[in-house]
Amino acid sequence: MPEIGDQRGRISVVKVKEIFVECPRCHTQRWITLHTFKRCGETGICFRCGGKGNENPRLRPRVASKDKDNKTFWDNGHTIENRYLLVRLHPDDFYYSMARSSGYVFEHRLVMAKHLGRPLHAWEFVHHKNDIKTDNRIENLTLASADGHAASTVLQEKVKRLEAQLASK
Repeated sequence: MPEIGDQRGRISVVKVKEIFVECPRCHTQRWITLHTFKRCGETGICFRCGGKGNENPRLRPRVASKDKDNKTFWDNGHTIENRYLLVRLHPDDFYYSMARSSGYVFEHRLVMAKHLGRPLHAWEFVHHKNDIKTDNRIENLTLASADGHAASTVLQEKVKRLEAQLASK
């Protein structure tokens, strides 16, 4: 059995470094990539515990169950897809024009639309400043065009690489 803090290299398509961690809240032990460990602030908190004690109610853990198609997790009109939160809207909702045909809309887009007081256009992108896709507080969101969103994402990645280089020196 590995010890907490042990590291290993795993080769898939590229070499991946992993670290063995224990969640300080639920005490589950698991291997995670070193990159993920550094992105979560080196706390080791697991995904299920990630929202406990957080002021953002969307980050709280869900009692998840599979939907009828066994494709996604569903909780009273909320679901998770590719690490983004989705909210189900009723057809008479003012922001329903932003919803997919299933009636779901990405929560970060809904938060920004309510902040602006109008539905968002399809070409408008909402960017998470801290790269945590479940952190949908308005102060963490910015509105951008496709070009602006891509540019800000590239710049953020470059800043992270430079900070990592400085930290390693």
